[in-house]
Amino acid sequence: MSLNVVSPEPSNPTGSDRLLRWVVLLAATTPAIAATLSAIGAHWVPGGDQALEVLRISDVGGSHTPLLGAWSRWGWSHPGPALFWLLAPWQRALGNDGVLLGCGLIAISSIGGAVAIGLRRGGTALGALVALAGVVLTSALGLSVLVDVWNPFVALLPFLLFLMLIWSVACDDLVMAPAAAAVGTFCVQAHVGFLPLVGGLCAAAVAAVAVRHLGRRRTSSPEPPHSDRPEGRVRGWIAEHRLATSAIATAVVGVLMWLPVAADEVWGSHNLTALWHYMRSPDSATAGLASALRVMSGQFRIPAPWMGAANTDEHGLSIPAHWGWGAAAVLLLVTAAAWAIRRRRQETALLDAVALVGIGFGIWSTARVTGPLFAYTMQWWWILSMFAAVAVVWTTLDATGARRHRFVPILLVAATGTLGAWAMLRDLPIDPPQPVLSRELAHLVGPTARALDATSTYSIHAVDQRNLGGVGPGMLLGLRQQGIQAFAAPGVGADIQYGTQRVRPPEETDGVLDVVSLEALDDGWEPQPGSREISRYDPLTPAERDEYRRLQRRIRSSLGPSAPPGILQMTTEGDVRRARRHGVSHADIERFRKLEALGSGFAVLLSPTPTP
Repeated sequence: MSLNVVSPEPSNPTGSDRLLRWVVLLAATTPAIAATLSAIGAHWVPGGDQALEVLRISDVGGSHTPLLGAWSRWGWSHPGPALFWLLAPWQRALGNDGVLLGCGLIAISSIGGAVAIGLRRGGTALGALVALAGVVLTSALGLSVLVDVWNPFVALLPFLLFLMLIWSVACDDLVMAPAAAAVGTFCVQAHVGFLPLVGGLCAAAVAAVAVRHLGRRRTSSPEPPHSDRPEGRVRGWIAEHRLATSAIATAVVGVLMWLPVAADEVWGSHNLTALWHYMRSPDSATAGLASALRVMSGQFRIPAPWMGAANTDEHGLSIPAHWGWGAAAVLLLVTAAAWAIRRRRQETALLDAVALVGIGFGIWSTARVTGPLFAYTMQWWWILSMFAAVAVVWTTLDATGARRHRFVPILLVAATGTLGAWAMLRDLPIDPPQPVLSRELAHLVGPTARALDATSTYSIHAVDQRNLGGVGPGMLLGLRQQGIQAFAAPGVGADIQYGTQRVRPPEETDGVLDVVSLEALDDGWEPQPGSREISRYDPLTPAERDEYRRLQRRIRSSLGPSAPPGILQMTTEGDVRRARRHGVSHADIERFRKLEALGSGFAVLLSPTPTP
């Protein structure tokens, strides 16, 4: 007795079709390949969260090998270290630029893998459709995002690959199950926001496979002949026990990838327990179902954010929309699935079903978000929206019979190549993550390191309102890479941000390095007694710096009591709107923004160790 295997389509492509498939793969991945290649030689000096992640990547293989993921502002770490471990060889080989290269390879593999599954299950037409949607998505994201190590971004394209893999598994293509487990685990370990989506879709796929295999009537059929040799008997056993072998392989992959997390839970920081307590009893109100539905609807308006439409408001929050947009999208998917079921198009129906299940768990995940609904924490909605569009279009091509016409994939490939070429002309060469801060750090780290004693220890203190203190982690990373023993001061979350080995009270070091923005110095920040300046970088000329100060005073005077505390900024549309309401001229706003875009500028001051 043997189980029937669902075969991919088409089973016997012709030579010209095989060539077209390679063209589809090339068109889909060329923008990501070009972005990755342009990152080589970028001489990237990371700051902010990216610097913290590079610090943890550099720990892999040593006594402080990370067992958890990136830090979270809620006081716990994301679930696992897969991202750090995967990028460590590239960082070892090529330094900071190697991290960019590794992220680019993740993007290339994810896009290429998603297209390859489309080719495997739906032939050239589906592969070409996924390729076009993927290039639209990467164009909307911006090619620089493809090499960004920031954990909310780096898991986006792997999540697309996961959706294609889980659909393939639901179609009884069980050889894909271990890969789905690996990719889904990577997404969850990189950012816990993927947990409801990955967990829910995995459960749905397991249910689909179980229903199919439990409900299938076993019919007598002659067993396929196998060699009497041991390897032949092994292959025969695997063929007969396809479900069991796939389950075992998937379990092995899952266990291996979650072993570090389990080790931390038993012998380390008990991060999973902290996550569980937070999810059960968050420290602030959750968004709720109504807000989640509006956010979801905002992702399905036409044009959708994944197509290039605005994704955030002036405060960086996800743009909501009337519930009708979301209801229309769900209705389209339900209608498509119903047609496919009626016509016995099982795989097409399952594609629609995966999209529907993903949307359902996406709504639940959004409803559980605490605090402001910042778009970056839920950018996986772009992937779900894109996947749903692919499902509806594919059902339409199936219903009309257009999927079988050769001109369809050719047109799709032509559109993919054209859009990809436009995105490359627009974005290449790419900027590394946080390019302005990176440039400022590149000018500061070397001179600072040369002014310090490699045998002494230093505590880093950042005064950097515009970058939310991001210059501090960047300076600490840069100095450590130059052989200087730099440490972060203790504070809330410092241990999970930097690692306990890099946290030390200032009074236990030989000196304090204040990395202060020039704006803060202009605003009256006072250095510690006995401090001396050891390095400085100003991206503005003296004339531009004077002009910037005058604009600060003039605009602040116009704003009056409504002026924000600290440094005046024009980085968001909300800042601009407030200035316009108070009569600030368009010329002053635009000139201020142009100067502001050049960077803050920083001074590094060395102070004696404070007395306990």
